[in-house]
Amino acid sequence: MYTKTLLHSFSSLVSTLWAMPLALAADIQLMEPVGGCDKLTPKPGLGTFFGYFNLLWPWLIGTAAGIAVLMALVGGLQVIMSGGDQSKKQEGLDRLKNALLGLLMLVFAGVILRVLNPSFFVSGSVGGGGC
Repeated sequence: MYTKTLLHSFSSLVSTLWAMPLALAADIQLMEPVGGCDKLTPKPGLGTFFGYFNLLWPWLIGTAAGIAVLMALVGGLQVIMSGGDQSKKQEGLDRLKNALLGLLMLVFAGVILRVLNPSFFVSGSVGGGGC
């Protein structure tokens, strides 16, 4: 009984959010300009989401790369400051290895996306444009 009610509420929420961009007559005003755009034009389906994603993906990739580099630095400092303690040294090496693997994953994800669709990294190519 409770599950059925919860499922009905969830489906109502999803259908409302799905139709919301169509119901908006005016452009969506962004609180902060992103990628040179200060408003988005509503599009049917997931078009509005893809438009916003087109504006944000360079920032997201840069943030992820920055965090990975920061974790590599922390891992290197842990190795340097381990003071002969093998468990702390191993923890630092693991952190360093995981950070480098994260950076490699970012690079190879970009390579794979570029091979599959050369226009992926062109502004406005996914979902019909940003602004």
